[in-house]
Amino acid sequence: MGLALLVPAFGVASGDSRVAIPGLGVDVSPAVALVAVALAVTARAALSAYSTVVTTKMRLRTTDGLRRDLLEATLHADWRFTVQHHRSDLLQQLTTQVGRVGTALDTLGRITIALVMLVAVAGAAIVVDPVIGLSAVVTVALVALVARGSVGSAAHLGALFTQRVFAYGQQVTDLLASLQVARAHDASARWLDSVSAEAARGSELQAEFVRRQALLQFVMAVAGVIGLLGLLVAARHAGLETTVLVVLAMAASRLLGSTQTLIQMSQLLANTAAAVDEVADYLDEARAHREHEPSAGDALPTGEPATIAIEGLRVGYAERPVLSDLSCRMPAGQVTLIRGPSGAGKTTLIAVIVGLLKPEEGRLLIDDAPPADLPAWRARCGYVPQESTLVTGSVRTNLTWTVHTGRDVGDAELWAALRTACVDDVVHALPDGLDTDLSDFPRLSGGERQRLCIARALVRRPDVLILDEATSALDEETERRVLSGLRGQDRTVVMVGHRAALVDVADHVVEIGAHVAAER
Repeated sequence: MGLALLVPAFGVASGDSRVAIPGLGVDVSPAVALVAVALAVTARAALSAYSTVVTTKMRLRTTDGLRRDLLEATLHADWRFTVQHHRSDLLQQLTTQVGRVGTALDTLGRITIALVMLVAVAGAAIVVDPVIGLSAVVTVALVALVARGSVGSAAHLGALFTQRVFAYGQQVTDLLASLQVARAHDASARWLDSVSAEAARGSELQAEFVRRQALLQFVMAVAGVIGLLGLLVAARHAGLETTVLVVLAMAASRLLGSTQTLIQMSQLLANTAAAVDEVADYLDEARAHREHEPSAGDALPTGEPATIAIEGLRVGYAERPVLSDLSCRMPAGQVTLIRGPSGAGKTTLIAVIVGLLKPEEGRLLIDDAPPADLPAWRARCGYVPQESTLVTGSVRTNLTWTVHTGRDVGDAELWAALRTACVDDVVHALPDGLDTDLSDFPRLSGGERQRLCIARALVRRPDVLILDEATSALDEETERRVLSGLRGQDRTVVMVGHRAALVDVADHVVEIGAHVAAER
């Protein structure tokens, strides 16, 4: 509208008393023509600002929703599916890949706007002069047709870059996990070279994408200028008025600009499409392996210790058996120790007992019956894994974040759990006690972290407490005190470990070797 109204606006500048609006055949006064131009420009600016706000909101809502969906799908997926993915893969999905999805969505919005602008400017050019306007549209269409092959190339580079994103993430994650070893063995330079080389491979792909975009932009600019000059020469030979000629030149220039923007945005969309596919594929796969939800009203501890039995168990990862034909029993209210050489499958057995890993053959029995609802069974368990992980926040937060929804935990209960785990003196010594932010005390010892994790499991009031090497960082005296406190409570305790203190406190021992169990 603004372009079409420039014809009467230029007429006003020439001193005409009445000017005609192209396409309508209506003569208006100079004042009306100028007001119409001002309104058209104002409306375009307002719509442009509004579209920017809307597309930004769409992008933010989508990326925030995707991050939540990715976490939700991962948290509810079958454990076998989860452990088959490198930890860094999910991190890259949540950060880089979702960011690229946001870029794709933002680009899609800009493509939509560019298409609307292209159609609008083409319409304005045709209204001003049908023949020259159509010629300009055909010229721009031919330029776009020549450039379409660049979109496929951009998609290929995007797919390769996605592979490099995950490879780089794995390198960095492995480095951070091995940081202490890298420093101790003076291997920092080797890690740095490896990570830098992986980053360079990804950067080269992005640089190649930008190079191809720049080359296409250069070719289109030259071709567009040549086409524009040709149209102007043709319009001059057709005897068009200077006013109309100027407006057509502006329209042709905008047509070329909108076409360039459209092709560049199409390249960027194709380049980021691999990230969209990657995120969508992961979500579909995780949801396809979703574990069923717990039954209503059946997800709280019963207050009664449970007897756990394993019958004819066979289980493994990626078709590699870890445990075969294993049977054992862990009596209710007693302390059972699971022992065996490294690689015998102790941690895998714990994953089965907790209900994370389903047997390929055999059965898990709780009080002589298969658990109908594994999430509900896990709600009765307090689990302390080998890695003692504390979350960001206070001591109170770390002790209560796994507590069942709807249950309030008082300070007395928290201190009781800390005393049982023999870590109450450590928390008392902190500046704000239970409300001390642990991010301000990153140097808690490994043993102190383990005991806080044991206390966290106790706050759940579990019917079954499962400790997978959970006292390995404690000295023998502290370990005996902790285990003695756990033994005196009315619950089933299952432990994995090797040290003598565990044998002394255990009522029952399951020896795992050659993938079978012997009890004593």
